[in-house]
Amino acid sequence: MKNLGIKKIVFTVLFIVTSLITIAQETEQQREVGIAFSDLNNFGLTYKTGTSKSLWRYNILAANLNGGESSYENQSNNYINLGLNASIGKEFRKVIAKNLEFRHGIDIGFSYNYSENESNGSKNTISFIGPAVNGVIGVNYIFNTNFAFGVEILPSISYQFGTNKYYNNGQETSDSNINHWSIGFQNNFARLSLSYRF
Repeated sequence: MKNLGIKKIVFTVLFIVTSLITIAQETEQQREVGIAFSDLNNFGLTYKTGTSKSLWRYNILAANLNGGESSYENQSNNYINLGLNASIGKEFRKVIAKNLEFRHGIDIGFSYNYSENESNGSKNTISFIGPAVNGVIGVNYIFNTNFAFGVEILPSISYQFGTNKYYNNGQETSDSNINHWSIGFQNNFARLSLSYRF
């Protein structure tokens, strides 16, 4: 009778351990780090963590990082352009063919843009920020265990607000507000990525 009780306990422990191992294998963690491009002027980093079927997405993209100076006869012009985008979201995946995964999900994003143009004592500055909600639809091509190439489109709902200011000899002469919303596909709606999985 005593041996029967011990056997039940051993069997129960083995069953629980086997179940936990199976669950752990099914939810094996997957992480990815990569580079992403929206076009020649938009590039950044992407990081994803989760399982092979469901991952959290973190993206930081930089756009319009440029500046310079030009002159013609007695006129000079200085300019600066800065654009940054960040987003966090959830992505779900499903294998649809050998080496091919379908991806879908949603991102919550935030953007900041600033531009400054100065010429012979007059200056114009434009700055605005914009929250957005992006859908995610795309595919991954799996090269091997560690590398994947991704393509995705990001239909979005976004709103931008900010200011447009003019200065003359250091004094502000004009100040207007920027308010703009949009639905659908924006200029940077398509994104390419190359990721390393570990």
